[in-house]
Amino acid sequence: MLEKKSVKTNITRKTAIILLAAGKSTRFAGGNKLSQDLSGVPLLTHCYNNIKYSKVAQIVVVSSQENLKQAETLSNPYPKIAFVEDNELGIGHSISIGMGFIREEISSVVICLADMPLITNVHIQLLLDANKTSYFNQIHRLYDVNNMFGHPILFNSYYFPKLKRLNGDQGAYDITLNNKDLINIIKVNNLSVSTDIDTDKDLDNLIL
Repeated sequence: MLEKKSVKTNITRKTAIILLAAGKSTRFAGGNKLSQDLSGVPLLTHCYNNIKYSKVAQIVVVSSQENLKQAETLSNPYPKIAFVEDNELGIGHSISIGMGFIREEISSVVICLADMPLITNVHIQLLLDANKTSYFNQIHRLYDVNNMFGHPILFNSYYFPKLKRLNGDQGAYDITLNNKDLINIIKVNNLSVSTDIDTDKDLDNLIL
């Protein structure tokens, strides 16, 4: 297979996380959802803190103007901030912008969403372990207890050119749709990977 030919087991593999924080919060009546308080910190900060100690080489936070001030306060470790000037161009555009900040030595990326407060470094490690087991091949995606696909998703370098060309509101959906046979499904026994905050009600009903 094409991907397997690209695998070199004698080199150190490095992964980056791209945390997407450039959405428009159109369904959240209370304003900017990533600024809403959750356990004493804004939602974006909460989500970043949950994953910042993952065993990755780099974290890139893709931020719109309205979240930029908060993104710049994230620390220990400090992420790379990728600014999206026009978030009207959709999540695909945000991923493309984030890919532009990935360091040259990175061989896989984990795409995370900054409105998923139950995602932690444990979920990231599930992806990293599965990627290592598959010899750094395939797309690795988390599914919830009800077999609903979720986030985050890990892509290896074979998909980097496609990720860099994304635009619009579909994100990486077409990449996963067109490569179903290369998706490694990783199931968790709860709803953490499919729980996001889109509306005020979602936040009110959230149980941490």
